[in-house]
Amino acid sequence: MQEQLLLPTGALRIESLATSDSKFLTVNFSEAEGTTVLVHDQVGIPEQPHPYQEWSFEYNSDSYPGYLIKPSSPHNFVLDIRASVLGDSSSVIQFNRKNRGFANQIWMFLPIGDATYLIATALDPKFGLDVQGDGTIKIRELSGSASQRFRLVDVANRKTEPE
Repeated sequence: MQEQLLLPTGALRIESLATSDSKFLTVNFSEAEGTTVLVHDQVGIPEQPHPYQEWSFEYNSDSYPGYLIKPSSPHNFVLDIRASVLGDSSSVIQFNRKNRGFANQIWMFLPIGDATYLIATALDPKFGLDVQGDGTIKIRELSGSASQRFRLVDVANRKTEPE
C-alpha cells in the first residue's frame, strides 16, 4: 500500500487538468444528498470561491486509510461512489458520511509530479476520478490521462504541495 500524503488543511479547490482552461470540482449547485459532482468554471472571484467549489480533507484511519473529501456545506456530506459500484459508468455524488470509513467514501491522492494527483478510490486503487466530456465525474480505471489529473488550489490560486 502506498504511503499516504499529508494534505493541506482548510478549504481548497480541486482543479481538473482535463481542459486547458481552469475548471474546478463542483457539487452541482445543490445541497441535496445524492447530488452529482462535476467540473465547472470558477464561480466567484479567486479570493472568494463559491462554497460549492470548496473542499476539505479529513484523514481516515479506520478500515481503509485515505481521505474523506468534504464539500463546504452545513451538512455531513462527503464525496461518494453511488452504490459502491466500480466501472466506467459509476457516478460520483455527495452523500451522508458513514459513521465508519466505508471504502466508497475514502480517497487516496497519488502524486504524479508538479503538484498533480490521481485521486483513487479505496474500493480498488486501480480506479479513480475521471472527468467526462460533459463535465460529470465518473469512476474509471486509472490510466494517468489528463481527464484524471487534478491539483489542489488555495483561494489565492496557488498550487499546493503536500507537507
